[in-house]
Amino acid sequence: MHKDVECIFFGTPAFAVPSLKALHEAGYAISAVVTTPDQPVGRKGILVPSPVKQAALELNFPILEPDKLDDSFFETFTNLQFDICIIVAYGKIIPAKYLVIPRYGFVNIHASLLPKYRGPSPIQTAIFNGEKQTGISLQLIDDQIDHGPIIAQQICELPGQQYYPEIARVLSKESAQFLISALPDYFNGKSKPREQDHSQATFCHRLSREDGKIVWSRSAEEIFNQIRALSHEPGTWTTWQNKILRISKAKVASTMSFPGAPGTIIKSGPLIAVQTATHPLILLRIQLEGGKEMDITQFIFGKHNFIGSTFE
Repeated sequence: MHKDVECIFFGTPAFAVPSLKALHEAGYAISAVVTTPDQPVGRKGILVPSPVKQAALELNFPILEPDKLDDSFFETFTNLQFDICIIVAYGKIIPAKYLVIPRYGFVNIHASLLPKYRGPSPIQTAIFNGEKQTGISLQLIDDQIDHGPIIAQQICELPGQQYYPEIARVLSKESAQFLISALPDYFNGKSKPREQDHSQATFCHRLSREDGKIVWSRSAEEIFNQIRALSHEPGTWTTWQNKILRISKAKVASTMSFPGAPGTIIKSGPLIAVQTATHPLILLRIQLEGGKEMDITQFIFGKHNFIGSTFE
């Protein structure tokens, strides 16, 4: 049946690319790909296409890049041929008047077990909070953020030592497979969309630099989860000698114990660690403001005042 279903795909980042490719490989007709316009990158402001646009170019799909989903684009949209709109991390809110146009509605992939972690950062927030599981929700879009009825869900494990980029890559592939497996039952009526339990809703916000600031009076496990979740973006950091010091990789020293105030930098054999409210946190890769990211052993070479000092 799905061979006759025409889709418009809305997506922007690398997370959405496997879903677009999976739809194509499964035989769905993609009448257009909607993504955000090319964005300036670097000091020279060179315009770079989104990962979804790059994939769409490779697959020869028609590409639309509206700056806004305004009346002008709405006219373009309504003149396209489609039965369903599929959204994977598009990054813009779909206006209500768009939602009633497709026969099968706007269907969204969201990387959490809704109604938990509605909002723009569900994977990072789940890692930050030390969750052992998350999931994928296929839902209908309504006029509120991640609020619409659930079509299907799948539970996914969150490995306790992996960092956000690796987890996101895995979840993007699992989302693509889940989308392809769940859509046929939606089209033939076997999967009936069900209302979310809105009383159980939790929300996550767009992460900022301030979310990455490390508070050393927290537990080592909490700080490690913060680094796993945020070191890639927006960055996890502290200050040392009035300079920003980014910590991109670390691990919990659960068998080590040292006296000293949280934030104190300590050495045990070849290991360099920081005291927290519980166990020390072993530093692996760091970057001092104005310098390059490097292994901690490279960093401390020649810095005799590092051990015994305190992060601020």
